[in-house]
Amino acid sequence: MADQDQSEILQRFANEAGGLGIQVVEVIGRVEDVTRHVGHQSSLMATIQDRMTALKTETASIAETAGRSHSLAVDAAAAMGVSKEEIVRSIDDITQLTDMVVAGMERIGTLQEALHRVGRVAASIEAIARSTNMLALNATIEAVRAGESGRGFAVVASEVKELARQTATSTAEIRQTLDTLQAIASSLAQDTEASASRARVVNSSTATIGARVDDIRDLVERITHDMREVTSEAEAINVDGANLMNAVEEATTGIAVSASNLDTARSRLDTMRQAGERLIAITFDSGCETNDTPFAREVVRIAESIGAIFDRAVDDGAISMADLFDENYQEIEGSNPPQYMTRFSTFCDRATQAILDGALGFNPRVVFCVLNDRNAYAPTHNTKFSHPQGNDPVWNAANCRNRRIFSDATGMAAARNMEKIWPQVYRRDMGGGNVMVMMDVSSPVYCKGRHWGAIRLGYTTDSSSYLSADRGSREEAIAMVERAAAFYRKEGRERLISAVADKNGAFLEKDLYVVIQDLAGRVIGHGRNPGLVGADGTTLKDANGKLFSKEMIDTARRDGSGWVDYVWANPATKVLENKSSYVKQVDDIVLCVGIYSA
Repeated sequence: MADQDQSEILQRFANEAGGLGIQVVEVIGRVEDVTRHVGHQSSLMATIQDRMTALKTETASIAETAGRSHSLAVDAAAAMGVSKEEIVRSIDDITQLTDMVVAGMERIGTLQEALHRVGRVAASIEAIARSTNMLALNATIEAVRAGESGRGFAVVASEVKELARQTATSTAEIRQTLDTLQAIASSLAQDTEASASRARVVNSSTATIGARVDDIRDLVERITHDMREVTSEAEAINVDGANLMNAVEEATTGIAVSASNLDTARSRLDTMRQAGERLIAITFDSGCETNDTPFAREVVRIAESIGAIFDRAVDDGAISMADLFDENYQEIEGSNPPQYMTRFSTFCDRATQAILDGALGFNPRVVFCVLNDRNAYAPTHNTKFSHPQGNDPVWNAANCRNRRIFSDATGMAAARNMEKIWPQVYRRDMGGGNVMVMMDVSSPVYCKGRHWGAIRLGYTTDSSSYLSADRGSREEAIAMVERAAAFYRKEGRERLISAVADKNGAFLEKDLYVVIQDLAGRVIGHGRNPGLVGADGTTLKDANGKLFSKEMIDTARRDGSGWVDYVWANPATKVLENKSSYVKQVDDIVLCVGIYSA
């Protein structure tokens, strides 16, 4: 009995070790994905940091430029204020000058009027002179007619005539002078009118200039205000940019720390994976039957068969040792991913292809069986993975895996392993970003006692199969209760209790086992934990304090059969899990079979 318990413990240990390896590899895969994501984030943060540094410089430059522009705008506003004062004074001077020109034009008009009046007086004098001259002429004629008596009158008439002539001469000169003055005054009036017109235009333009200067001053003041705002905003941006830069630097540091921690976690997980693989290898050596044992036996058988084929081929001269151990890997031109040829490649195809393909039928979970030399070169692969390459490297990576060198850690470990069996759990790269968690068992191949390489057998993992027992279903639980009831009716109570306790019996299947209680709730039989036999089931509580065993008795006595839900430690996994037990009363006993769900 002790040997059976020890064997069971070893089996559970081996299965849990295999499950641990699978879970660790899956976690490693997640860590690698996160690491890549963090690496990408780190790259992005570095780019952001560079851009923030450039932005900080640019913002500082903008702030400096805005500050200078604001100063210039303030200076311009001050200059415009001074210019405004000078322009106002100039406008006043121009206005006064315009007024003087207009006043001068008015005085010239008055002068012209006076000259016209003088001309009219001169004309009157000239008319009087002509009349006087005419009277003097008539007086002279009369004096002649009067003879001697009119001689004195003639003298007077002659003097009057002379005076009239002189007056006429003077008035002619006055007329000429007045004409000249009139012409000058007229020309001066025209010039003055033109000057006055221009002065009025200048006056109007000057007023417009004043308005424009006011507009320009207002514009400069608005520019000054805007530049003040720009300067303020630029300074705020500079402060925010500095804060953001600090945040980016902190985030970058945090990401770098996370990346370092992830690298550390990845390294430790690798150590855990290797420990799990070593545990599986130890169980192989112990001879304990586990879920992986059939695959291990098969890979050893294939490795020994191929080693024997190599020995005979060398003995028969089909290939020389030098050719079989050729390490001159010649890359096949144009292959992508690269493929290689050696002097033993075609020989291995002929000698081992059928054996490798036959291994695929060993178990539905087998994915591949490949031959590697000690440098992880795979001359021959399964036919389904040995298609001619096409133009798509992603398709080639998944379907053209012969003639390849798989120098990853898993491939190299298998190729150079000297142990009889070496298990590994890894993520198989299928190309195009697709990976598959695989179990890989390998065994070395020898030729004439010399290590040539290895056979690798890869198969899919089944996490549930690595539990000490597979999961039972509700239907299977009901069926086991019915079998136990039938056994009880046929063989009796005592023999049923013995059969339930038998570790190799019919009532221990997957994670299902039978518990027997009497109607008072006392445990009288247990398929997993004999230490509970004799216990008062009505006092048993689950992890939440529920009196589940009492509820089982009550349900069976009340309904005849039914389900009871509670939380219990799975004896296979030693983990608290949700459990549902199917219970049925048969005479004076209650049969219970439960199913676990994590």
